[in-house]
Amino acid sequence: MGCKPESIHKVGLLTSEECWSIISQIALVQGDRQKLESIGRRIANKCKGLPLTATTVGGLLSFKKSEKEWLRVLEKKEWEGEDILGPLKLSYYDLPLPLKQCFSYCAIFPKDSEIEKRRLIKMWMAQGFLKAKEDEDLEIVGETYFENLVARSLLQISLHKENIYVLHDMVSDLAHTVANDECLMTKVLNDTELSKNSLHARANARHLTLVIENDTVFPKYVYDQTKLRSLIIKFVGYRSILTTDVVNDIFNYLTCLRTLDLSKCGIKEVPSSIEKLVHLRWLDLSENNKLEKLPDTLCECYNLQTLILNWCQNLIELPQGIGKLINLMYLDIEDSCKIKYLPKGIGNLWRLRELTVFIINVNEGESFSIVEMEKLNNLGESLKLRGLGNVKRLEDAKKAQLKKKKNVTDLSLSFDGNHVQEDEEELLEALEPPLDLEILSIQEYEGKRLFPSWMMKLNLLSLLKLQNCSHCEELPPLGKLLCLKKLYLQNMGVKRVGVEFMGIEKEKDSSASFVSFPKLKVLQFWISWEWEEWDDVDEQLMEIITVMPCLQELTIFSCPKLKRLPSHLLSSTITRLQLLSIKYSDALQQEIQKYELAEIPHLEIIS
Repeated sequence: MGCKPESIHKVGLLTSEECWSIISQIALVQGDRQKLESIGRRIANKCKGLPLTATTVGGLLSFKKSEKEWLRVLEKKEWEGEDILGPLKLSYYDLPLPLKQCFSYCAIFPKDSEIEKRRLIKMWMAQGFLKAKEDEDLEIVGETYFENLVARSLLQISLHKENIYVLHDMVSDLAHTVANDECLMTKVLNDTELSKNSLHARANARHLTLVIENDTVFPKYVYDQTKLRSLIIKFVGYRSILTTDVVNDIFNYLTCLRTLDLSKCGIKEVPSSIEKLVHLRWLDLSENNKLEKLPDTLCECYNLQTLILNWCQNLIELPQGIGKLINLMYLDIEDSCKIKYLPKGIGNLWRLRELTVFIINVNEGESFSIVEMEKLNNLGESLKLRGLGNVKRLEDAKKAQLKKKKNVTDLSLSFDGNHVQEDEEELLEALEPPLDLEILSIQEYEGKRLFPSWMMKLNLLSLLKLQNCSHCEELPPLGKLLCLKKLYLQNMGVKRVGVEFMGIEKEKDSSASFVSFPKLKVLQFWISWEWEEWDDVDEQLMEIITVMPCLQELTIFSCPKLKRLPSHLLSSTITRLQLLSIKYSDALQQEIQKYELAEIPHLEIIS
């Protein structure tokens, strides 16, 4: 940061009392303190004031519940000597063998790498590190392993990104130490002999990350490492090109590979020799923007579990024989927007858990039909359907049996296409999702009414997006959704938002209380050109009805005809609104000045 020496604040070591405070918060549950405190304080003395050591040891002790186990930790020889990694090794040595493999595999990541949780679990799966009983799900086993490493502070949650983890520098050093040269991360130097000798000195290498500088020729000595099971290639700089000849040589020589990462390598073509990688289980070709198609021989890699093709922006199609990849579980084509259809046969991949986008095409004879989703009941988490406007028959939508995809919690329905189905309201009704849905997005819908019978049954729904439904003249009674926290409405065809939207019935029983949108925190209206009115709730009803009690953010963007907001939203006595953003809505911006908003001290106004 360029500080002057006199401005530098040198962080001191922790006291033994502070180390014990860290350990006890992590390791002790109520009732254990009295019998374990004296041993714990002696362990804290051995931490030498290092917070990482105290945290890691605390994680280790959280798995130990008896005095005898704590004493064993206290008496370990790793505390002796000057090796700063010694105390960290305590936690590693305590791991079961499968977890030791999973942790040491992290040595393939450069320091300061961001590790995405599900990505790493899939890589462990590809290497066969996850040990499951017959009735156990491998991904759940991987989640358990991951949580165990986090609990021991061997993996740390990123402070900046969700589901991203990091290795502390010292923990990364530990991973390299215990990997015993099986996992390597090496930079390709211009002095190729130096790099070659460095790699040959480690003949046991099984997992290799190559970091290649611009203008550096791909090192051919890598082809000598014929026992490699993982190869990750990372280019530093903008000119990252892996020639077709080099890729072909990788396929021909390194036939034991299970994991191969060629993302962001400027690949123009995937050679047909990829069929030689019969052990391959995890392949990342993402962000190769010059790649236009994949060879049919890719479908001979029958052990493939994960295929990542996101952000391949010129990729036109997938191999026609993709249905032969019977072990495929994860297929990511997110943002590879030139893919217009999926090959027929994907419906046979019954093990499939993740396909980021399902594309329904008009020509069902050659491409994926929505009917083929019937067998894909293992699909989990996020599911996106594109081209629903191409569905020809209601019966086909019903056969897809979306409601049986019990693991799906995030569903996107896009009705783009030729709109060959005349009645989209019936089509939407036929696409009944699982009732445990948490996130729902509906786009390009051309029906006048957006109110399928299943919508009000989504009792766990927390996020709803309705976008580009320009023919929709009436909003459903979304105020009845008990768990809804965020609602985004964009380019809707409504002229008036009535009290029905709040879930309030016109013939409301005056003796029954009701809370409209009980958990809603964020409400946004975007680009609704025809929207003119937003009705107030009758004053008498307001005595027994509570409207949006948790609303914190309200955005009105490009709604030029809207003249006023309901008074209850800006009542200084009841509102919890913290942010009011009104842009490109001239009539409302003028009207809002008449409100006494200064009486709401916690409200920020953006106009």
